[in-house]
Amino acid sequence: MKVLLAHPGTQHAFTLGAQLHRKRLLHEFWTCFGLSDGELRRRAVAALPSFLRRKLENRFAFDLTKRELRTIPWLEFKALRQLRSGINEEEVMMERNEKFQRAIATDSIAASDTIIGFDTSSWLLVDRAHNAGKRFVLDQSHAHPQASSIAAARVSQEFPEWADNFRPTLPSLLEKQEHEYRAADLVVTASSFARQTLIENGVAPEKIRLNPHGVDLVRFRPSETRPLGQSVRFIFVGSLSARKGVPLMLAAWEKLQMKGAELWILGHVSSEVRKLLPNLPGLRILGKRSRPELVEILRSCDVFVLPSYFEGFGLVLLEALACGLPIITTEASAGPDLLGKSGAGILIQSGSAEQLAAAITYMMDHRSELPVMSRLARTRAEEFSWDNYGDRWKAILDEPT
Repeated sequence: MKVLLAHPGTQHAFTLGAQLHRKRLLHEFWTCFGLSDGELRRRAVAALPSFLRRKLENRFAFDLTKRELRTIPWLEFKALRQLRSGINEEEVMMERNEKFQRAIATDSIAASDTIIGFDTSSWLLVDRAHNAGKRFVLDQSHAHPQASSIAAARVSQEFPEWADNFRPTLPSLLEKQEHEYRAADLVVTASSFARQTLIENGVAPEKIRLNPHGVDLVRFRPSETRPLGQSVRFIFVGSLSARKGVPLMLAAWEKLQMKGAELWILGHVSSEVRKLLPNLPGLRILGKRSRPELVEILRSCDVFVLPSYFEGFGLVLLEALACGLPIITTEASAGPDLLGKSGAGILIQSGSAEQLAAAITYMMDHRSELPVMSRLARTRAEEFSWDNYGDRWKAILDEPT
């Protein structure tokens, strides 16, 4: 089998490309900007300033040859210039994604058996694949956008000052995504929550396949030296947005006023969001950090918190579990799939400040149990390797057409 993988950006596409390559399924991986692996390139990147290094960390196409990796860098650079000029991000990405789909060589599609594209960047590619007589599989990286719009409306009522931070999907993009769902032969999504939102919005259940993401179990691992200190460190990692539940988390933290606890927030802080952040006891805003720094920071904390209103998966949940952190998260994420009956965390209802406060309080009141929960978290994470993810992809691709 020859698979053409296409994603203009990053997400988990580079990891999927590596898995397809290792299973000898990858024909070509098309993206806007990527670097094939090599010691000289790694050394050159390591010498760059930290802000540039962070941007390139997830652009390495591990193990791929120059023939397999096909890039269109000018599209990415143009999009970056437009974003810096203040043009609406969704409009910029839609233009980039359309040009990316048109730029994929017709000969590359013809030479492949199956095309894998991603949501919001496949509305033209799926038709091109079918016109060439090829199967098309959509990797749905988020839950359905209609569910996102409902969550956005809810957040705008509960936290109006954060409303501009979480906007509904543009109608023009929503129409394109609906075409992707209708036309795709299969839709692969990573969480039961995302799958349910697709079904609720008209995607046929029989064409959906569930394939949870994986985690690098070597890179993300528990600390061997950190004892449970005087303070219990809770940590949130992600964009400081209403969608991720940040205003809800801050409201719960302010209400609790706990002693002996810290809340670390790691992620990019825009100037607009910074104005909304209160000065609370134990609250530390760490800003955006590199992937190596993320690992070390996770390993120095005790409990991970992601009170999201809407999450396709939430890969950082799995990374936290792999580092031995029990998690507090919502049903609107991969939380139900990751936690199950493992005892590695607490599942709460999205938007419930009461349940979030109760979960944080439980961790504080049962701090002596955190080492046990840490071991359960790591054990659970070990069921979600990237190799297992790749094996499930191969099984999906091997299904008869």
